[in-house]
Amino acid sequence: MFGMSSKEFWEDEPQLYWAYRLSFEKKTEFRQKEELEKLKLGCWLQGKTNEIAVSVAINNNFAKKKATYPTYAEFSKNFKGVGEKPSRKELEKQLKGKTDKDEIGAIAFNYWARI
Repeated sequence: MFGMSSKEFWEDEPQLYWAYRLSFEKKTEFRQKEELEKLKLGCWLQGKTNEIAVSVAINNNFAKKKATYPTYAEFSKNFKGVGEKPSRKELEKQLKGKTDKDEIGAIAFNYWARI
């Protein structure tokens, strides 16, 4: 069961209702943003695929040396970093040579927030 139970609704604090409602709205908003980002990425990948296909076709029509359309493995190796979590080595590289505690804290927070 999700959400607020009838006992919580009728017998507990009225502010609890608003906490559930705001939590639900934030969760819904987050899911919508996530779906929008997935849709944008899908559209961008489709456009990139079309761009490569058209460039290969035009190249094969006008150039002496024929080009081949890349396989899935060749195409996807260029996009390995998309959607991956940052590595610990990236954090160490960003922190290298930093001495200000506030700056180190901000970098560490941003690293952990992206995970």
